[in-house]
Amino acid sequence: MRFILSKNLVGDLSFINQKNEDDSVVATLNCPVDPQFASGSDEDSTTWKGGQTTLSNGNGGDNEKLSFFEVRMVLRDLSQETQRLEGYVYGELFGVLFQAFKEEQMRLKLQIGLVCSSGWRKKMVLQEMEYLNEEPETNLSFRFIEMLDPCWIPTPGFQYKFELTAELTSKPRPVQTPPPAQQMPLSLTMMNRRFLEEGIQADFALVTGKGDSIPCHRIFLKSASQAFLRMIELDGTKDPPENLIRLPNPSTREGIGALLKYIYFRDVQDPKERPEIACELLVISHCYQVPDLENCMKDLLFEQPDEWWQRDRKGDVAEQLLPQIYRWGEQYEGLVGRILEILKL
Repeated sequence: MRFILSKNLVGDLSFINQKNEDDSVVATLNCPVDPQFASGSDEDSTTWKGGQTTLSNGNGGDNEKLSFFEVRMVLRDLSQETQRLEGYVYGELFGVLFQAFKEEQMRLKLQIGLVCSSGWRKKMVLQEMEYLNEEPETNLSFRFIEMLDPCWIPTPGFQYKFELTAELTSKPRPVQTPPPAQQMPLSLTMMNRRFLEEGIQADFALVTGKGDSIPCHRIFLKSASQAFLRMIELDGTKDPPENLIRLPNPSTREGIGALLKYIYFRDVQDPKERPEIACELLVISHCYQVPDLENCMKDLLFEQPDEWWQRDRKGDVAEQLLPQIYRWGEQYEGLVGRILEILKL
């Protein structure tokens, strides 16, 4: 299902100094819902009329609060070379629609551009984000972050023209399958654990950033990762082969050990107990194409309470992880938002 809430909405916008906060400016957009949405004129007219009816009947029949939404954008630390734009989307209509379609995932695709008086245009936001059902009392429905071009930063107090398009989509939630750890038979788990822990006929090694060598088996690495498969095949062309893969810093013995435990017998106990290992596994699995482990760590990191992050022995893994996952695309927007909450930015 797809709802165009606002399409090519235009108006004036300016960033102003935020009260009680140093070196930050804020801009707020009040966005009316496009009448075309309310008319139900779309290919899927039944869906649109259902959305219209939902909003008309929501909030005790008071339709006024459901006819607009608000976008709030905050620029912090204006003296810094790289600017981070934090965005928040509020609206009672999202909560009403979520309750009507709560069996489906709801995402908002938001596009905002600024137009200078000279006619020069600059994209500010072009993101797709998942609905937040965690703060219903505030009507906060979506959150996003955007890194701005350092060559262009909005000037506080200057009035810009803005153009905004907001599209709301929903789709059935995917059927959850049991995690891999529950799918491996106990006998196979015990056998693979022995292979790893006792190094039975080990024919390969992973070397950490500090030079620690951890024995393992080609067959397990090749079956878990296309990247490891290519690297092992390339090593086989050397004369003589090194029979190892060197993983760059900041890979650690604990992190690589946890990686092998997952590959051999789907064990995730170490990352559950230590945030720094979970973060290391997320980076390794993303860089070396271990998709099952990457999804597992992404979910694990997203779901942990604030208290869990305090176990971090290094004290800064969340801060170090943030710029990396920000570059990995929209599938990491949820985790980016969660880490921003942890860091209380």
